[in-house]
Amino acid sequence: MTADEVIGRNLIAEKDVPLFKYASPAAPVVGIVPKGNSFGPVYSYLNKPDGIYWMFDYTIPGNPPGAYYAKHDPAKLKLGLTPSGEPPKVDVNYSIGPGIPSWVLYVGGGLLLLNLLKK
Repeated sequence: MTADEVIGRNLIAEKDVPLFKYASPAAPVVGIVPKGNSFGPVYSYLNKPDGIYWMFDYTIPGNPPGAYYAKHDPAKLKLGLTPSGEPPKVDVNYSIGPGIPSWVLYVGGGLLLLNLLKK
């Protein structure tokens, strides 16, 4: 599983999955997702020294933003669908490197092609 495949989708608990108040095994457990249940959607993730933590938004309108976390464990988690039951839509506005939008690749390729055709 990659983060791109997980963001925006639900996860399915293959075994009981503890949910943490923050991204640390020392964090208080705020709940347990029982085996067979779906939860999500995954909002974001944190890459910590002890592993990846999937972030879930539980912000309640009128209150400060909130989140809870599940530590990534392939033995405990399976990828589900989006909350609407659809596969996630792919965003075409991706980057090809740090801070370089994808359209730069097309413009650069077009300019190179024009330069080759002039010769």
